[in-house]
Amino acid sequence: MRRMTLIRSAVAVSLFLPVAAFAAMKITEQPDGVWVTHGDDLYAAGGQVTVTEAVRGDAFVAGGNVNQKATIGGDFFAAGGTVIVDGAVRSDVRVTGGSVFLNGNVTGDVIVTGGNVTVGDKAVIGGDVFIAGGVVNMDGSVRGELRIRGGDVSVGGSVTGDTDIRAERLTLTGQLNRGAILSAEQWFLGDRARISGALSYWQSAGERDFKNIALGKVTYDPALGYAERSPHAPLIAVGAIIAALSLYSLLS
Repeated sequence: MRRMTLIRSAVAVSLFLPVAAFAAMKITEQPDGVWVTHGDDLYAAGGQVTVTEAVRGDAFVAGGNVNQKATIGGDFFAAGGTVIVDGAVRSDVRVTGGSVFLNGNVTGDVIVTGGNVTVGDKAVIGGDVFIAGGVVNMDGSVRGELRIRGGDVSVGGSVTGDTDIRAERLTLTGQLNRGAILSAEQWFLGDRARISGALSYWQSAGERDFKNIALGKVTYDPALGYAERSPHAPLIAVGAIIAALSLYSLLS
């Protein structure tokens, strides 16, 4: 069984590597997978993959469960049933998984797709963020722009750049410090929610009062409920779950 797991992990790792890299790579067998280093970059796959040592370059990780605890000097790419990003990433993050938890600081941009996506309240993201998921909780700080496509979306953090959210249900308790496009069939606005820039919005119940919440111009746009609200977010989330489960089956 262990030998088969190692073979499957090696196959998964090889998918990330260019042909020319095989001659220069270093392969290390771990208790539940295979780790490959090539220059400053890390390639790892297994049933349970935990990154506990700093990586100077990029990291490409796939597994049933992925836990990144150490600093990544370059980009971080991960796919798994559950993906936890606790360590700092000095460049960009690209993650897909059944459940994704982002708690570390990211210098660059973030793209995440998943069934359940959580950005913790300690996370600080220096670039832009795009999230597609069934359930999305964004409680961190985004210095760039924020785009979310999801089913049940909650935003309790802060966003410095523009915000664009299309959801079935939207809960806003955080601060959007520039312009916002918000479209959801159902809304909940907390007492501390703030939208500093211009707001274009849609909800199934029609127009609503944004007194003391929206500080700029407010426009109710029915077109957001039809032509512009993305119908693909649930499909993206389902696709991420299927991909993660398929990967888990391969590595288990």
